[in-house]
This record gives sequence, C-alpha cells and structure tokens, in this order.
Amino acid sequence: MSALATIEAWIRSEYMSKLNVSLTDRFAEDATAVWQISELAAEQADLFDVDLGVWFKFVEIVDPSKVAAAVQECVQKTLSDAAQLLWKTGVPNESQDKRGTWTIALVFIVQRLCRQEWERAVQDLRAESGFTEEFSIDLIDFDDLSTLAAELSNGNAVPQLLFASRRLLQLPVSEIEGWLSADTAVKRLLEHLPDRFANAQERKMVALMAASVIAETSSSISNPFPAQPLQLPEIKINGMRNISDFSLALESPGKRVFSHIIHGPNGTGKSSIFEGLSFAVARSSRRLVEYLRDPDIFRPMASAYVKAVLTPLRGVQPPKIEVNGIDALLDLPSDERQAEQRLIDSDGTLLAQEDARSFVETTGRQLGARVLSGYSTLAQNLQSFCEREYNEANLKRQTWLREFGIAASVTKEESRLTKLVDYFINRYHPPGTQQIIFWLEALAQRIPEHSVEARSIAFDWTEADSKIKRDELAKIIIQLEKLGADAECERAVYGWLERRNRASTQMLRLRKQTAHTCADMAQQRSELEEDLFKWRAWLQGRRTPNAIVSNTKLVEQQTELSKRLLEVKNLGLSLAEHQQHLRQVQGTFLISWASDHPDVCPTCGSNHAAEGGILATAARLATVVEEQIVATRKRYAEILAQLREVQKEAEQVGNCPLSEERRIFLAHLLGMPGAGYEALEEILSDNVAMESILRSVDLLISPPDLAVIEDTSVAARRVWNAIEVENGRGAALWELPAQWARIRDIIDKECLAIIQQHLPKTLQAVWTELAMTMTPARWNLSDRPRLLAENKRGNESLRIVVGADKRQIGARHIFNQAENHVLGLAWFFTRYMSSGRFRHSLIALDDPAQEMDQTTFRCFTRLIQTLCRLHERFDQPLTLVLLLHQEDRALDASRATNHQLTSLRWAKEISSAESVEQLVLISPEFKAPLPKPLQLSSQGAVTTN
Repeated sequence: MSALATIEAWIRSEYMSKLNVSLTDRFAEDATAVWQISELAAEQADLFDVDLGVWFKFVEIVDPSKVAAAVQECVQKTLSDAAQLLWKTGVPNESQDKRGTWTIALVFIVQRLCRQEWERAVQDLRAESGFTEEFSIDLIDFDDLSTLAAELSNGNAVPQLLFASRRLLQLPVSEIEGWLSADTAVKRLLEHLPDRFANAQERKMVALMAASVIAETSSSISNPFPAQPLQLPEIKINGMRNISDFSLALESPGKRVFSHIIHGPNGTGKSSIFEGLSFAVARSSRRLVEYLRDPDIFRPMASAYVKAVLTPLRGVQPPKIEVNGIDALLDLPSDERQAEQRLIDSDGTLLAQEDARSFVETTGRQLGARVLSGYSTLAQNLQSFCEREYNEANLKRQTWLREFGIAASVTKEESRLTKLVDYFINRYHPPGTQQIIFWLEALAQRIPEHSVEARSIAFDWTEADSKIKRDELAKIIIQLEKLGADAECERAVYGWLERRNRASTQMLRLRKQTAHTCADMAQQRSELEEDLFKWRAWLQGRRTPNAIVSNTKLVEQQTELSKRLLEVKNLGLSLAEHQQHLRQVQGTFLISWASDHPDVCPTCGSNHAAEGGILATAARLATVVEEQIVATRKRYAEILAQLREVQKEAEQVGNCPLSEERRIFLAHLLGMPGAGYEALEEILSDNVAMESILRSVDLLISPPDLAVIEDTSVAARRVWNAIEVENGRGAALWELPAQWARIRDIIDKECLAIIQQHLPKTLQAVWTELAMTMTPARWNLSDRPRLLAENKRGNESLRIVVGADKRQIGARHIFNQAENHVLGLAWFFTRYMSSGRFRHSLIALDDPAQEMDQTTFRCFTRLIQTLCRLHERFDQPLTLVLLLHQEDRALDASRATNHQLTSLRWAKEISSAESVEQLVLISPEFKAPLPKPLQLSSQGAVTTN
C-alpha cells in the first residue's frame, strides 16, 4: 500500500465521519467532493471539494534523487492550472461555477529521508518566483506508513480541508450549546463517580452532590443566542470625527452573502467607519474602553467620550450613528466594565486593529474567563458545589473546635476525646474551688472536735476532684472506648462521681454539724476582731507581767456589765424572733384565718374576744413588741457605753481591757479550750498568726458553695451520653473537610481532563485548522500551537503554548508578530462560527493585514473566499466588511470576494457624495470556470448551484 493510498483511505474516512459525505470519482450536480487518481502519474491524485471551492493536488515523493524535478514540475503545472481558474469570458454554462473561482492547494507527501531535499527545492523556487501567492502549498512527511497513519490521526494533516470548521458552521443555534459545552461528558463522569470512592459515606456524599448539581444546572441553563441573527441593512454615520456623512450598505438585494471591501490611505477615516460599525453592533468600541480606562482623564464617562472624541474638534452638533433610524449613541455603556462586556458579547463579529494580536498577549486567566467560563456549566457548578461544601465543612469543624476549646492543631482521635471528657466533666461537675480546702483547714484549726474529720474529708475531696484524677478518668475512658466498651466508660464516670459525691456528702454533713459554732462566730465577728486587737494592743503595751495593776472593783464591774450586756442581747434576739413571727403571721394567713375564726389565736388556740378579736390582739402585740425592741436596743447601748468606760479605766490603770471571762470565751470560740487564753495570747503577738485567725473565722462564717449532689447513676449517664454524642459528631466533622477535599481534588482533576479532551475536538480543532490554513510554510513552525486549559473553581486559565512537558512555553514568546497575528485572526473566525454568527450575520475587520507579508495575506484572502463560499453553499447570511489601507491588498480581497471595492479619497472630510468612490472590478460577462478535470469528468451540462 502506498502513502497516497493511505492518504486516500484517511480522506474518505474523514469525509464520512466528519461531514457524512462519500467521495465520488466523477463530478455531478450533487457532488460534494471528487477524488481522482492522476492518469499520468500513479503518485499523484486530485481532490475537488465543491463546498470549499478548493482543488487539492496530492503528490507523493519517495525518491531523493527526483525531489527537485518533481517539485518544479508540480509547481509549474499548478501555476498553469491556477491561471485556468481565473475569471474569463466565453465560459460555457456547463463549465461555470456560479459561486466564484476555485483555489488550489498543493500537498506534498514526502518521505522523511527526502524532506531536506524537498525544502531546498521549495526554497529555490520561492526565490525565483512568487508562486506561493497564487496557491497554497503544504507538506505531509513520514518515515513509513505506520508513522503516516499516526500523523493523519492526530489531526495535523491538511488543515485546509476545514473539516471541523465546516461541521461547526452547519450546526444550528439549537445545537451549538451542546457542541460548545462539555456537560455531556461531565454527566457521564457523574454516573460512575460514586463507585470510585471506597468509603461508603463519601459515595453517598458524591451521589447526593451529583443529583443536586444536575438538577440545579438543568434548571438554570438557557440558550444565550437569539433564534435568528440580527441583520443590519445599513448604517449611516454623520458628523463623527472627519466623516461628515457616510452610508454603508450591509445587504445586497437577492444575495445572502455580501462583501464590502473598503480601501483608503491612512487618515481617510477607515477606523472611524469601523468604530461606527462597532457602536451600531455592540453599542461600544475599543477606543471607548481605552478612554474610560485613561487615568489622566478626570471621571471619564461615555457621554464625555462622544462629546470630546467623536464630535469633530470644530464641530457643534453631536455625531449620529443611525441603524434602522435609531441613533446607536443614545444607548451608551454606563461604565468601563459594561463597555468591555459589550465588546466581549460581540466577540466574533468585530475585530479592531489590535484585537488579533491581543488574543495571544492576553493573560491566561483573562482569556480563560472569556473562553472557559461557559465551557461546562455543569463542571463549574460541580466545582463550586465542592468548594462550597469544603469551606462549610471547615467552618463547621472550626466552630465545633472552638465550642469545646480544642486547638485546630489537634489531629489524633485520642486527643479529641480527652478534650471532650475534660469539657463535659468540668461542665456538669466543675472543679471545686481552693476555698473548699481552705474552709476544711479552717474547720480543723478552729473547731478541734472536728479536726480529724475535716482533714480526712479534705484528703478524700482532693483525691476525687483534683486535675490528676480527672486526667486519669479521661485516660481510662479513652482506653475503654478503643475497646468499644461504652458501658464500661459510663461505669468509669460513675466510679469517679461516686467518690466525689461521697466527699461532698461528708462536707455537707460537717457543715451542718458545725453550723451552730459558725453562727456564734458570725454573731461575734465584729466584736471579736475589735476585742482581739484591743487584747493585742494591751499585750504589746505591757512592759512586764508585774506591771499589771490589779483592780478588783474594775474587774468585777466589767464582769457584771458583760453579763448584763449578754442578757440584754439575748432578750433583743428573742424579741426580734417574736416580731418576725408576728409579721409573718400577719402577712400570710392571719387575715383568711380571722374570717373563719375571728377571736381564736392560730398559734395557741386562746380566745381573744374580750380584746377585740385576733386581728386587733395581734396588732397590739406587734406594737408592744416593737416598743420592747426599741427599749432593749436603748438599754443595750447604755450598758455597752458603761462597759467601754470601765474598760477604758482598766486600760488606764494597766489592766487587760477584756475580762478574764471574755478571754476564756474567745479562746474557746477560736478552738483553744484546753490550752486556756494564755495560748491565745502567744498567738496574738504574731501578726501573721493574727491574720490567719481572722481569715479562718471569715471562712467559717462564709463557707464556700458545695457541689449539688444528685443521683450518681443519672449524672454518670448524662455525662457519658454527652461525651459519646459529641465524640461521634466531632468524628464526622473531623473527617468532613478531608472527605470534601478528596472529592474536590478528583472533581477538579476529572473536569480538567474532560475539558482538555473536549477542547481539542471543538474550539481548538477549529482554531488550529483556521490558523494553519492562514500560515504559509507551516512546516517551518517550531511547533504546532495549542490551547492549554485549566479550570479550577472560578480561576479558569487558557494559554496558547508550544512545546511539551518542561519546555512548554507561551506561543507569544516563540512566534513572531505575524505568526501571533494569524493565531488571533483564527480565533476571531472561530468565535464567529461558534458564537458571533448567531447574534449578527456580520464580520467586520479593521485592517487585519498590518502584520502580514504578501504570502500570508494571500492565504488570508483565500480563507475569506472559502468562508463566503461556504455560507452560500449552506444558505447562511453573511456580510463581510473589510477595511484595508493598501490598495493592492484591497484589490486582492475584492477579487477573492465579489469584485466590488469602496475607495476613500485622501480628503480632510469624508462625504459619500464627494470623497467615496464605488468600483466594480469585472464586467458581468466574466465567469468563474470549474477546474478542467471536473469539466472533463462531468456528464452532460452541469452547473453548480
């Protein structure tokens, strides 16, 4: 099997799979493509594509010694065939092609050992003539038939066939979203995605996520394109910069495809015409966006742009850009963002001078935001869902950690459980304060009969309630929980609580037993401190024991007054209790009692009818008791004053201000009954010991709050249940962020893989074949450019790269300006086919040939000739507006389209009547002939429609 036969088999397969077209070997009216083997040379074949209007000549070269001769012979023959395809008169109807002239693509199939000779032969011919301007030339090189098959299968061969572009151009508006979007592939991913997770919980999470995202996406997707593209019949520009009046027809009666080639030297207003088109189509322009971004302009606005930039410098009247009688300048963007978005929405319709090159120079993130943002709505929603759930899981986990005081750095399950045990033990059974121990010590010191018991309880309480014991409990629970012994965990809590409650019970009993003594201290507190300080002051002032002057009479008076003072105090306390009882009875049930028993006392049952009834008797008695209390207080104050006078006299003569009975009482009260008050005197001389006595008295007077004792079983169950529930919740929350992170990473990886697989079959396939079609001598490129996509949760990136692996680099750094310009032009046409044509049946390009040499420009004109022909073949409307400043190139573009040219004269002010000239390059009798082999192979009179 020869290389040419391999090519034929591949071409037949591609036509059938991509276009559903079978190749024929003879030309007929309904033929799309004809394949013919040369009768003169077995190594040559012709492919005639009627849709494209391109004659492909395939030439196989495998003999190095015959390369130069073969190349020269083929080029000369192709030049002759190209000349035969020019417009001419006298062409019979059956030999005419009503859709215009054909172009030729010469494709060499060269074995790799012949490639160097082939390149040298092409270079020599190129130096001698400009044949490459008349037809395109391409190369397919191979080592053997297996490498040739691989080269053909990777889509690099014969891009001029435009398989992907034609397939895209024929898609209706109802199918374009499905072609653009990778949602179908993402749906297939979701069908089997749960099975990729071994964890049952993760499988459930993925299944629920898939169902939710699919439902959400299905309800939110809508076709962004109108049912029919907008066709603008004409635009009129008045008073805009140097254009006084200019009308641009965008339709021609009876024609679905119409070209408008506009030529004018620099300064004649071509860019103003293009900007007028831009406002007519998008209600924005590239220059307006740049104006709104200008940092040197104070508060730039679109209305100011119209007034300052679009209005002629010496003009007064505002400019007008009319479309269907409506001024497009009345609907201006509100800000820079809207102005830019309007241009993005018209992508594929308008191409300003710098837009083509900016495609390659745009950052990957900016290009990704424009191209990949809608590439798969399902993938984006899926990634957003994962990111949202991951962030929410992290937030829930952090909230839970903060709730229980667990550091985010804690990673071990044992550490988490330890913290939970501490939290709930301390929450339901807070550690006792240090005051409890101090209180027990005070009891041991001040109340000797309970000293041993108080110290024993202090030991038991410390053993049960200390942090060490609480930590030991946590360790026991962790060990038991590892073994799954939940019941034993509850028993461990029960054991700890039982020991703690036992100590608490003993403390409560001890407090009750010492309540009377502590109450005495409370009653004596103020006098106690005062007496102790007097006693200590007397002790400090006494020089020697012999210095004490004994005065029996003063001592007797002190004793008697102290006794009487105590009696009056006790009387006052009794009266106070009686008064409290009367008030309680009067304020509660006495009134209701008196309604049934008006004369009977509810307390003693006595009859008080003679005294006016029980209510009157109680009132009188309350008055009497109040008078007695007042009198008792007065008597107490009098005796206390007398006692102070006697104590003062005793101090003056050197006697202790406290009587011996008082000193004995204080010693007994402070827990020193056996040692006598002399032992207390020894302590009073020490300031620290004195303060210790008062502190212990205060502790006994105001004991600390003791733990409330509840049923141990109930308390243990509550604590363990709380620990168990939160430990389970914490375990779930602990794993949740990691689970979503794993799901998210797989989703990101798979979605990126889907896009990277889908992109080369759709947008990249179209873009690549268009770019390579406009690239002369593409075999000289350092590498074939491609689109590299990254789609990560809203940070879409799309870069144009060459190279592979570590040598991968942006194409703009490797290619020259002309090559980068071609890549941008190819993207513009790709966007037209996939988006722009559904909004407007218009392509407008402002001087797209600035960076091109003549050979590249002729490749470009052959492409637009092919695009116009495809629109006619597919019965799709198209208006092509091409503005060029070089006259020869404008003529080339006119010949490639409809042979009509609009020429702008070099005038200060452009007016349709005075400075615009309409040219028709050929007369009606000139016709476009079919290629001669088709004429010869046709049966009967055939005219292509």
